[in-house]
Amino acid sequence: LIDRPALDNRLSFFYDVFRELHKERRYSAAGGPYSIPLSAFREYCDFYSVPKEDQAWMWRVLQIFDGVWSDEASKKLESQRPQVTQKPA
Repeated sequence: LIDRPALDNRLSFFYDVFRELHKERRYSAAGGPYSIPLSAFREYCDFYSVPKEDQAWMWRVLQIFDGVWSDEASKKLESQRPQVTQKPA
Protein backbone atom coordinates (compact mmCIF):
# COMPACT_ATOMS: atom_id res chain seq x y z
CA LEU A 1 0.00 0.00 0.00
CA ILE A 2 3.00 2.26 -0.10
CA ASP A 3 2.39 3.21 -3.75
CA ARG A 4 -1.34 3.69 -3.28
CA PRO A 5 -2.39 7.15 -4.44
CA ALA A 6 -4.29 9.36 -2.03
CA LEU A 7 -7.95 9.71 -2.93
CA ASP A 8 -9.12 13.27 -3.40
CA ASN A 9 -11.80 14.21 -0.87
CA ARG A 10 -14.20 14.98 -3.70
CA LEU A 11 -14.03 11.33 -4.78
CA SER A 12 -14.42 9.80 -1.33
CA PHE A 13 -18.21 9.79 -1.65
CA PHE A 14 -18.03 7.82 -4.90
CA TYR A 15 -15.53 5.39 -3.44
CA ASP A 16 -17.85 4.75 -0.49
CA VAL A 17 -20.74 4.09 -2.88
CA PHE A 18 -18.50 1.84 -4.96
CA ARG A 19 -17.51 -0.17 -1.88
CA GLU A 20 -21.13 -0.60 -0.88
CA LEU A 21 -22.23 -1.68 -4.36
CA HIS A 22 -19.16 -3.89 -4.79
CA LYS A 23 -20.87 -6.39 -2.49
CA GLU A 24 -23.47 -6.98 -5.22
CA ARG A 25 -20.86 -8.03 -7.79
CA ARG A 26 -21.07 -11.49 -9.33
CA TYR A 27 -18.17 -13.58 -10.58
CA SER A 28 -17.74 -15.96 -13.49
CA ALA A 29 -17.14 -19.67 -12.98
CA ALA A 30 -13.44 -19.01 -13.61
CA GLY A 31 -13.40 -16.40 -10.84
CA GLY A 32 -13.36 -13.30 -13.04
CA PRO A 33 -15.41 -10.33 -11.86
CA TYR A 34 -18.48 -9.06 -13.66
CA SER A 35 -19.40 -5.38 -13.51
CA ILE A 36 -21.52 -4.05 -10.69
CA PRO A 37 -25.12 -4.56 -11.82
CA LEU A 38 -27.10 -1.50 -12.81
CA SER A 39 -30.01 -2.94 -10.81
CA ALA A 40 -27.93 -2.68 -7.61
CA PHE A 41 -27.14 0.94 -8.42
CA ARG A 42 -30.81 1.71 -9.03
CA GLU A 43 -31.77 0.11 -5.72
CA TYR A 44 -29.11 2.22 -4.01
CA CYS A 45 -30.46 5.39 -5.64
CA ASP A 46 -34.02 4.52 -4.66
CA PHE A 47 -33.04 3.74 -1.08
CA TYR A 48 -31.05 6.97 -0.65
CA SER A 49 -33.42 9.09 -2.78
CA VAL A 50 -30.72 10.14 -5.24
CA PRO A 51 -32.30 12.63 -7.66
CA LYS A 52 -32.80 11.28 -11.19
CA GLU A 53 -30.72 14.10 -12.70
CA ASP A 54 -27.71 13.03 -10.58
CA GLN A 55 -27.95 9.32 -11.30
CA ALA A 56 -26.55 9.39 -14.86
CA TRP A 57 -23.27 11.12 -14.01
CA MET A 58 -22.99 9.24 -10.72
CA TRP A 59 -23.30 5.93 -12.59
CA ARG A 60 -20.56 7.01 -15.03
CA VAL A 61 -18.16 7.80 -12.18
CA LEU A 62 -18.92 4.45 -10.53
CA GLN A 63 -18.25 2.68 -13.84
CA ILE A 64 -14.78 4.25 -13.89
CA PHE A 65 -14.05 2.99 -10.38
CA ASP A 66 -15.49 -0.40 -11.31
CA GLY A 67 -13.48 -0.64 -14.52
CA VAL A 68 -10.20 0.08 -12.75
CA TRP A 69 -11.00 -2.38 -9.96
CA SER A 70 -12.07 -5.08 -12.47
CA ASP A 71 -8.91 -4.64 -14.54
CA GLU A 72 -6.70 -4.99 -11.46
CA ALA A 73 -8.67 -8.00 -10.18
CA SER A 74 -8.38 -9.69 -13.58
CA LYS A 75 -4.62 -9.08 -13.68
CA LYS A 76 -4.25 -10.56 -10.20
CA LEU A 77 -6.35 -13.60 -11.14
CA GLU A 78 -4.31 -14.14 -14.30
CA SER A 79 -1.03 -13.94 -12.40
CA GLN A 80 -2.24 -16.61 -9.96
CA ARG A 81 -3.17 -19.13 -12.63
CA PRO A 82 -0.71 -21.98 -13.00
CA GLN A 83 1.42 -21.73 -16.09
CA VAL A 84 0.84 -24.63 -18.47
CA THR A 85 3.91 -25.83 -20.30
CA GLN A 86 3.86 -28.26 -23.17
CA LYS A 87 6.31 -31.12 -23.26
CA PRO A 88 8.34 -31.42 -26.46
CA ALA A 89 7.08 -34.17 -28.75
